Amino acid sequence: MRKKKRSSPFGKAIVLLYILACSLFWGTASEGAERSLRERFLDDPEAQWEITADKMSYMEREALVIAEGNVVATRKGQVLYARKAVYNQETGYIEVSGDVRFETNGDYLMGERATFDLRTQTGEVTEARLFMRENNFHVNGDSMQRLGPDTYLVKDALVTTCDSATPPWSITASEVKVTVEGYGVVKNGVFRIRGFPVFWVPYGIFPAKTTRQSGVLPPGLGYSSLNGAEIELPIFWAISDQTDATFYEHYMSERGLMQGFEWRYVAEQDSKGVFLFDILSDNVDRKDLGDSDQADISPFERTNQTRYWFRSKADQDMPLGITARLDADYLSDQDYLREFQRGLYGYQGRPDLVDQFGRPVEEILSPLRTSRIRFSRDQSDYSLQGHSSYYQRTRDNPFDNTPQPIGGAMYSLLPRSVLSESLYMRFRSDVDYIWRDYGDRGQRVSFGPEVTHPFWLGPFVEFQPSAGFSRATQFFEREDGFTDEVSRDAYDLQARLSTLLERTYDLEWGDTRRVKHKIFPSLLYRYRGYNDGSKYQPWFEPIDQENRTKLVSFSRTSGQATDPRFDPIGMNQNVVAFSLANFLDARNENEKGEVAYKQWGTLELVQGYDIGEARRDDEPLREERPLQPLMGIVTAHPFPNVEVDSEVWWDHYENEVAFTDTFLEFSVKRAGGRSDRYGIEYLYIKDGNESIGYNVHLNLTESIAAGTSLHRNLNQDRSVGARYYMQYLSQCWGVRVSVDSFAGVDSFMVSFTLLGLGDLGGW
Repeated sequence: MRKKKRSSPFGKAIVLLYILACSLFWGTASEGAERSLRERFLDDPEAQWEITADKMSYMEREALVIAEGNVVATRKGQVLYARKAVYNQETGYIEVSGDVRFETNGDYLMGERATFDLRTQTGEVTEARLFMRENNFHVNGDSMQRLGPDTYLVKDALVTTCDSATPPWSITASEVKVTVEGYGVVKNGVFRIRGFPVFWVPYGIFPAKTTRQSGVLPPGLGYSSLNGAEIELPIFWAISDQTDATFYEHYMSERGLMQGFEWRYVAEQDSKGVFLFDILSDNVDRKDLGDSDQADISPFERTNQTRYWFRSKADQDMPLGITARLDADYLSDQDYLREFQRGLYGYQGRPDLVDQFGRPVEEILSPLRTSRIRFSRDQSDYSLQGHSSYYQRTRDNPFDNTPQPIGGAMYSLLPRSVLSESLYMRFRSDVDYIWRDYGDRGQRVSFGPEVTHPFWLGPFVEFQPSAGFSRATQFFEREDGFTDEVSRDAYDLQARLSTLLERTYDLEWGDTRRVKHKIFPSLLYRYRGYNDGSKYQPWFEPIDQENRTKLVSFSRTSGQATDPRFDPIGMNQNVVAFSLANFLDARNENEKGEVAYKQWGTLELVQGYDIGEARRDDEPLREERPLQPLMGIVTAHPFPNVEVDSEVWWDHYENEVAFTDTFLEFSVKRAGGRSDRYGIEYLYIKDGNESIGYNVHLNLTESIAAGTSLHRNLNQDRSVGARYYMQYLSQCWGVRVSVDSFAGVDSFMVSFTLLGLGDLGGW
C-alpha cells in the first residue's frame, strides 16, 4: 500500500542473522512468517553447500569436523568466508572464526566470530557488521545474539545509511531486543549527527515486521506568515492488507490544532478509494478585512471558527458489471484553500488524487467545489448510467440559487448497423431532477436518435452524412407553487468529406530509421435548427450558457462537434468548416534491433464559416462576421526532453490573436548524468484573462540544486503564486529550504530527508 512505511532497520538486521543461522547450518525453517523471510534469501532451500578449505579433517573421538584456511562455502546466491570452521556432530554446536563474511543477494554480514547451537536454536556473532543493499543500511554491533527461534538481541548497535567511517547521521542504542514479525525494544536510543547526540530516547518500542506496520511516521516542520510555526505528526495504522489509515496531528502556533484523517482501501481488480478530512478550531475566528494580510487572501468576510475540508475519490467495481465513481470536494469557507493548500497539508501535503485516479479537481481559487457520484454499466452495444452531483458555492450566500442535479440517468445505444451494414443508428436519452434552495426546481427529459451512412466516393474519398433529431422537455416547479412545461425540438444534420494522404521517408537520425507524414483534410458541415428556441431556456447545465463564442469544433475522425466550449447549445447553427490535420510518426530502431514507434507531433488547422451569420438581416446596421477565428492546435515532442502543446485562435476581423494557450517544457542534459528542467505556460483570452507561469529546476552540482516557479496575472500585474527553493542531497541525507507565496500567504519551510528513514518535513 504505502511505500513510505518501511520495515525497521533493526528488524532487517535480525532477519539476515536469522537466515545465516537457519539456512547455513540448521537447514530447516519454521512455518508461518519465517518461511517468507527464508524464501527471500534462498532461491532453492534443497540446494547443497559446496565447501572448500586448505585443510579438511575429522576427529572421530570428539565427533568434530574441522575446516581450516581459506574456508569458502557456496550455495546459489550465498557465500560464506572464514579462516576456520568447527562443527560438533554430537552437540550440534558450530563455530566459525577469523574474518567471517556471509554474503547473500547483495547483502552481507561480517564478524570476528560466529557460534551457533543448532539444538537450542541460539547463537552469537561478535564484532558484527551488517550491510543491506536495500536502502543502503549499515548495522554494527559488538554482538548480535539469537536467543530463541524468534528473538534476537543486539548490543551496542549503530544504524546508518551513510558509507563514510564517520557517518553524517546515525542511530545508536545500548541494547536492542527484537522478535521477528513482532516488536522490538530499544534502550538508550540516540539520534546523532556526525557522532554528536541530538535526540535521546531512554526506552522505545518499534515494529519488526517485513509487511506494512502501524506506527509513527516522520514529523513535518514549517513556518508561514499567516499560521506561524508548524509541526505535524502523522500516525499510520495498518488496518488490514486492503485498508490503512493515517491520523495527522498538526499544530500551528497562530491558528491552533488541526486534525486530519486519511483512509485508504484497495480491493480486487481496479477498486480503490481515498477519503481525507481535515478540521480546525481556528484561533482567528473572524476575518478582519481591515488587516491587509487577511484582506489579500480574499475580499470576502469569514465568521466561522470551525474550518474543514473533505475530499475523496473512489473507483469501485460492483455486481452485474456496474462500476461506481465517486468524487467529493466540500469546504467550510472560500478562504480555506488559500490559507492551507501549501506545505504540509492541502494539495501537495496529502496524496495526489489527480495522479492516482486520473480525474481533475476544482482549481484552488475556484468559487465552486464539485461533488459527484456515477454508476455505470457499459456494454459493447449500450451504456447505462445513473448520476448525482452537488455544486458548492464556497462563499456563504443565504439566498443560494445554484441548481443542483441531485439525480439523473442516461441511456445510450452505441452505433449499430440497421437495414444494411453501412447504415448505423445511435440513440441517447437522459433524465435529470434539479433542486435548489431558491429558484425554480423540476425535471428535464431528453431523447434523440441519429443515423449515419458512411460510404466511399471512389477509392480515396470518404463521405459520412448523418441526421439526428432530439426533444428536450423541462417540467418546472415554480417558487409560487405553479407548474409549467416547456419543450424544444432540434434537428441536426452533419456531413464530413475527407481523405487521407501519407508518405514515408527513410531517415538516418539517431535511432530514427523512418518518418511517416499523414495529412487528413476534411470538409465539414453542420446544421442545427430548433422549432422554438426562444421559450426554452437551459437552466442548470454549465455548458448551457448563452452569449458564448459561436464557434464549432469538429472531430477529425467523426465529424461531430465535440468541444462544448465551441458549441453554443440553444442557438441555431449553420456552419461549414475546413480542417487540415497533420501527423508525423517516427519508426525507431536501437542497436539491438528493437523497434519502437513514436509520434513526433501533430498540427491541426480549422477554419469555420457561419452561413447563418452571413444571412442575418435582423440588425441592418450590424456588421456580419461569418468567418470564425482560424484555430491552430500544435503538439510536438520530437525529442525525449522536449514537449510543446499550443492552441491559438486568430480573429480575421480584428487582425489579432483572440485566444492562445501555450505550454513548453524541456530539459537540458549536463555532465555527470545531471539534467536541468525548464517549463513555461502562457494563457491569453481576448477581453479576459492573461497570465504567464514558469518553473525552473537547476542541478548546480551533483549535490546542490535550486529551483523556482511563478504564476503571474498580467491583467492585474501581480503574482498569484511563487516558490523559490534550494536543496542539498548527499549520499545518505538531504536538506531543502523553500519560500512560498500564494494568495497573500507567505510560508517558509526547511525539510530534511534521511535515506532509508523518510522525510522530516515534506517537500
